Amino acid sequence: MNRKMRLLFATCLALGLSACGPADISDEPLTSEDPAQVEQEIGTTPLCSTGGYITSKTEYTTCGTCTYPTTQYGLRGSYYERCCYPNGTCGGWKLIKPVCGVCELQ
Repeated sequence: MNRKMRLLFATCLALGLSACGPADISDEPLTSEDPAQVEQEIGTTPLCSTGGYITSKTEYTTCGTCTYPTTQYGLRGSYYERCCYPNGTCGGWKLIKPVCGVCELQ
């Protein structure tokens, strides 16, 4: 009986350790973002100080092939956000992501 208990304990220990995986694996999320975008914090909403609020705008350029979120034909543009405050001051616009809208027929 004692041998079975040791075998059961060893099996449970081995399964428990293998389920956790190696200790050197990072818990950071894997991203396919361009390192230049990460460095410029593209894609992250600005952090406003107390009393601030986020405003946004989208600027479009021309119809063509968009690659965000999927490759398609559409109106290429960029989505921006910034912090504004009740006294009327606002920070600079920060690029959040590229966008693809619908081209209007003329």
